[in-house]
Amino acid sequence: MDALLILSGIVLLVIGWVWLVIGSLRLPTGRLVIATLLPLFTLLRRDQGYPRAPRLALAAGCLAMLAGLATLFHLHPHRFERLVSGQWHAEQPRAQGITGEIMGQRFRPDRVFWRGDDLVLEEGPAERVRRSLTIRFDGTRQLIDGDSIRLLPTDTGHWPELLLQWRTGALESPGLRRIASQYSLDLDLPPSGRSESRLRLHLALPSQHQTWVTGEADVDQLPAWLRQAQRSEAQPEPVPEPATISSVEAAKPASPRWEPVSVLAIVDEPRMLANTAIRVTTVSGRSHEGRFKGVTDDGRIVLGKSHGPNQVDFQFHPVDIRLLEAQHSRR
Repeated sequence: MDALLILSGIVLLVIGWVWLVIGSLRLPTGRLVIATLLPLFTLLRRDQGYPRAPRLALAAGCLAMLAGLATLFHLHPHRFERLVSGQWHAEQPRAQGITGEIMGQRFRPDRVFWRGDDLVLEEGPAERVRRSLTIRFDGTRQLIDGDSIRLLPTDTGHWPELLLQWRTGALESPGLRRIASQYSLDLDLPPSGRSESRLRLHLALPSQHQTWVTGEADVDQLPAWLRQAQRSEAQPEPVPEPATISSVEAAKPASPRWEPVSVLAIVDEPRMLANTAIRVTTVSGRSHEGRFKGVTDDGRIVLGKSHGPNQVDFQFHPVDIRLLEAQHSRR
């Protein structure tokens, strides 16, 4: 609808402009020049001899264009931003494999990189970022155990600070929110001999923030402190002597088996796995085991997991789940 209004407005403006120039050929030279170079200015000049019909076409074209631009601004602010900034070329496909939401807005970062102690994910042109997520490790470097970090909402101590930025309109100032703790974070940073490194990320904030991010992406270069930590972690450890398997251990029954279960089937019929031990493997490669607690109203699968004396409930959106398995004992 917005494109049709804008295109119709342009067509009406062109027709009205040409029509106005032809109808003004009999007028004095000064008025003809105004009709040729400043056609919209004639809308403000009454009783100057300009024909009425082409001026009405010009006015209708202006109104159609303004209505189209207003519709575009409200429905597709990022397209409006590209239009007013002169970036009319087709948007290039995104190279990153990370998806999610920031404050309820779809998040598809174009760039993932390190800036000092900060891991930054940005969407939009570099000169005008639309949405971004920054994980700040300043003062919390020790939380990264070699090449990974895992945090649960019940953990204590210092947390990496999260910085969320998003835009609600092309011409409005960006929103900003800082999250200091109480979120879930799985981040893998496997060492690599190449100039690039592959990271895997799964982040989930409490529901009131409407924010989650998951997937994999390439980063050009890890910061020096992280490379040093990985080298220290990679030092070989002594290989323990193989233990002799006792006859008692050999007689132990086989462990229960895991069977894949359809995620959509569980969402439709949650009773079939009531209080069953399940294992969820996310698209980021992380596995979580616990008891199936049910399905939320918005379709998220709830897994209960013991964490010390307490129990923590994890919620997984179906699109974040690569594999769901249920445990069945062997007979």
